[in-house]
Amino acid sequence: MSSYRVKRYAAGKACLIMLSAVVLLTACVSKSELNVQDINLSLYTDDMDLQAEKIQIWWDDSFGVMYKEYMGEYLKHGFEGITFDVFNFRRPLHSSSTTSRDLFQELLRKPAPDLIAFDSMYLPFFIESNYLSSIDHLDSFLVLESSALDELRAVSSDLQLYAIPYGESVAGLFYNKTLFDMMDAPYPRDGMTWDEVFELASQVKNPRLWMSLSTWEFGLVASQIPLKLVDFDAEAWGKWEQFIGQFLRQREGEQYSTLNVDFLDGKAAMFASSLFYDDPSYHFDVNGHPRLSKIDWDVVSYPVFSAEQPVAPAKRMLLLGVPRMAENKEDAYKIIRYLLSQSVQSENMRRGLVSLREDAADWTEEFGSALWSGKSTSFIDRSIPTGEFEMSMEKHTMEHIVTHTWFTTNNRWNWGLKWELDAVRKEAMQYQARREDVIMQLQEQVDQYERFQNR
Repeated sequence: MSSYRVKRYAAGKACLIMLSAVVLLTACVSKSELNVQDINLSLYTDDMDLQAEKIQIWWDDSFGVMYKEYMGEYLKHGFEGITFDVFNFRRPLHSSSTTSRDLFQELLRKPAPDLIAFDSMYLPFFIESNYLSSIDHLDSFLVLESSALDELRAVSSDLQLYAIPYGESVAGLFYNKTLFDMMDAPYPRDGMTWDEVFELASQVKNPRLWMSLSTWEFGLVASQIPLKLVDFDAEAWGKWEQFIGQFLRQREGEQYSTLNVDFLDGKAAMFASSLFYDDPSYHFDVNGHPRLSKIDWDVVSYPVFSAEQPVAPAKRMLLLGVPRMAENKEDAYKIIRYLLSQSVQSENMRRGLVSLREDAADWTEEFGSALWSGKSTSFIDRSIPTGEFEMSMEKHTMEHIVTHTWFTTNNRWNWGLKWELDAVRKEAMQYQARREDVIMQLQEQVDQYERFQNR
């Protein structure tokens, strides 16, 4: 087969037209340079030749960053002559449509890719299904934080490494400075508790014109408690119900919405969210212009429940894994080493995706510089202990599973909370059943593949 070598190249200029699903980082303040510098290949492998002419990559669209801007450009410039065939999938059960690119559906009906990039909350699913190859043999080439690697190893009972972090989407409390100024209210600050945020929301409340506090990633909050779909009478569920009650009360009389476009359009004073999350189409107006450029915003750390014992939301990492049934495993391993190079990782840091390389702290001041200027970076402090996701809550957000709200006839929030425990339990059980069914089918596929390979 043909052999292709990594292309060494100087930094070239490229305009960042951010089509990614960046919840807040969608404004390109000026032309930015593609800072992918010449790579010393000896640091990663003696031979970066790829044997395949085409590499299949699966990319998690629901994570919130676009393949082209956060991986495709690097591979195009780095591997001359190689075709990268990319399939963009969506979170499981995102839609009942058979054409929704649902992860569960596509895993069962498509051949395995050579490389898969996915949200870290799905790592337990992939390990249980025996879908991923161990990449422990790459450990000596990895220059990543040992704590991050240890966290990923701990997911598996054999403590092996089945995926590596390509980057992290950090969460924060974003705020519209103009709306706060209009209400003569103090700006949010780092380290605020949820109680303090709700109090601040009351000071900037103006139901006729904007929302005081918006969010749609309730799963982040649930991970801070942490909430488990096991014992519905547990203390954690009481804490969750109290939080939802507070959230709905501060939304009383406001327009019903949980979409990030409200913040991007200047119709929300505060927005608690990950930097990167979900569908890119939400972040641009009908003319293709980024909505964020319309507002004067800044960001502080994500709220916590206790200032004395703070717990940040569970980490949302974009992981890279190599399926056991991949056709070009060795090529995939070489690509991973290339993608973990300082050149690629530092450029992604400039684009708002936090690197987990050991030396990433040296480029913290560059965080987001390709997208904005003059914004706070203190919110990316990763020293606070993090919560954890309940595997049963992989289905998008806790809002869809747990909360059922009443609305008035004019589509405004009513702060009443309708608690349908049986409906919550039923939906959780349906999701778990579907998850377990897919796991069993994937295990069978992998077993058949490996038996055939060992013949």
